[in-house]
Amino acid sequence: MEHYKYPKFVLVCLACFLLAFFVSNRLFRGDLAGWKLIISSDGLGYYAYLPAFLIDQDVTFHKVTERETKLLGYDRYKPAYLVKSGERVVNKYFVGEALLLLPFFLLATFFSWAGGIEMTGYSFFFQLFTGLGALFYLLLGLYYLKKIFQHLRIRPVLSAVILVTILLGTNLFYYSMWQPSMSHVYSFFAINGFLWFFCRSIQRPGITHMVLSGLFLGFTVLIRPTNGIVILLLPFLFNTGEEAH
Repeated sequence: MEHYKYPKFVLVCLACFLLAFFVSNRLFRGDLAGWKLIISSDGLGYYAYLPAFLIDQDVTFHKVTERETKLLGYDRYKPAYLVKSGERVVNKYFVGEALLLLPFFLLATFFSWAGGIEMTGYSFFFQLFTGLGALFYLLLGLYYLKKIFQHLRIRPVLSAVILVTILLGTNLFYYSMWQPSMSHVYSFFAINGFLWFFCRSIQRPGITHMVLSGLFLGFTVLIRPTNGIVILLLPFLFNTGEEAH
């Protein structure tokens, strides 16, 4: 419908704004607020599976720890995300975010190989594509949220206002730009994807939408198990109104 072009236009504007802000504030700065620490803080733990398993084939995370020590420049650095379980050292964070970032990690691997850059998992292209991956999942999460609003028959203008408010009026913008390797953006994407495909399974019952809903729920829990509480929202999604397209 014509009136549903308002939220679509808002999403396009937000995508342009986010990309421009990311490029200007993360890629063209020489300090640690630039590209060098796009992967940082708790995000190091969520991300660590990718270089550890795909570059080092090292389930102990020993080589990853060495790279992080060099990256951060800390003496006697010990990653807080590594904990002991019996005699083994394990990553206390779950693998869901790493699975979502896998396509972007592979792109970074290809560009690093093509550019003759050392394959560390933390050089420019790995940092860049992690940041772009966060923006991709953020925008897709906003798109799914728009579709949920449409399913619930929320007025398009109000839907557009809510989308802008959620992005710019909450911590979502901060985590997408300044801490893009942390789990918040990926949880936002997975939860909204789960809720949207559940809505679709209500509108058009069938195996496809149920499978997709289950897949997104799996990602939701794999990112952070406490995200599973989202299933309590399901009763509020039953709406016999006009079908979304």
